Amino acid sequence: MIAGRLTEQVVFQVNNSNRDESGGIINAWEDRICTKADVTFSRGSHSNVAGEIVESRSVEMRVRIYHIIDPKMRIVHRGLKYRILSMFPERHTGSWIISAEQINE
Repeated sequence: MIAGRLTEQVVFQVNNSNRDESGGIINAWEDRICTKADVTFSRGSHSNVAGEIVESRSVEMRVRIYHIIDPKMRIVHRGLKYRILSMFPERHTGSWIISAEQINE
């Protein structure tokens, strides 16, 4: 891995779900890892769903392999939230290769 390529700030968040008094689930996301990554745009599209334009984008990220990352985490990059689709450890470069797609909220 070339450290000079890790230029983008990313935050990995973990979900801490709790129940409220009426039994509903409250999703609270907590920052777990704040690190630098190499982020590459993969593909994107716009679609019309029920009269609303929905944007979809996919990215590929590389982070150092010593971070303990779980596929259940989500990623925040430049204010956008991403769902982890797949993770692959690339041992010879010492990095995780992560494919992620934008979460439309």
